[in-house]
Amino acid sequence: MVRYRGVTKRMPRIGYDCVMQRLFLTGVMLGVLTSCVGAGDRDEAVDSYERAASLAKARDFTDAFTALEGCMHAGYPTPSDVLCSDDFRPLLDDPRWRPRIYELLEASAREQSISMVGPDEPGEPMILTVRIVAGHREPPEAIEPPVRRAGVGVGLVHVNAVGYYQPWTKNESWNPRQFGFALTDETGTVVVRTIRPGYYAPEYEAPDEPAHVHYNVEQNGVLLRASEFFFEDDPRLAGDARREAEAQRAPIASIARDDEGVWRAEVTIPVRGLR
Repeated sequence: MVRYRGVTKRMPRIGYDCVMQRLFLTGVMLGVLTSCVGAGDRDEAVDSYERAASLAKARDFTDAFTALEGCMHAGYPTPSDVLCSDDFRPLLDDPRWRPRIYELLEASAREQSISMVGPDEPGEPMILTVRIVAGHREPPEAIEPPVRRAGVGVGLVHVNAVGYYQPWTKNESWNPRQFGFALTDETGTVVVRTIRPGYYAPEYEAPDEPAHVHYNVEQNGVLLRASEFFFEDDPRLAGDARREAEAQRAPIASIARDDEGVWRAEVTIPVRGLR
């Protein structure tokens, strides 16, 4: 199988249902914020966020990032709010600023249920459930009975619906547009709202590569595993590709449409060194 050169890079964390994120921004859930910071800090963070959004929309990216950095450090908003916001889309779409946003949202990850994309993102909606369990051997194999931990960082990256990590450039570097970060709950689980990734675009010169999602798993600042997982129903995950994935114990997600036509995928990822 072809492996995109950025697979072992550290990657982001993610959000929740974008509709809920917008309700959060209107103040419906400000009680959560109040419990985390004082009223004065909360008001300052909200004001800073609104200023950042306005500046980003106006394409004043330097001041927008500075304002966003301040309010994120104060605990508002969530990374999902930023990833789902139309106001921040110009900032996220700018390849010069995206790495800094990536790092800021990674450092601010605190959600167990996240959104990587806004509601208008082209593609087929997918809700992905990821379970992190302790593993042994190399490549990792799950320990039975399962051992799970809360607060484990999970970063995810994938291509968009037409197979690009970002708008294509000849000398493309690892600078993905579809990313997110989450922290596991007490069952070792995160839930991710995104789209189903497409196959690699022709420019990647990987015509047989199955669709996949890159992931990294970290605990207490230590990278435990970085690889990718595939989808059980993918016709490209057959023959040699399937045998190689199984030999490497690459996770394979089950996937099916629900009654509303939304893809529902579930994957379990064993990692060595989980404490």
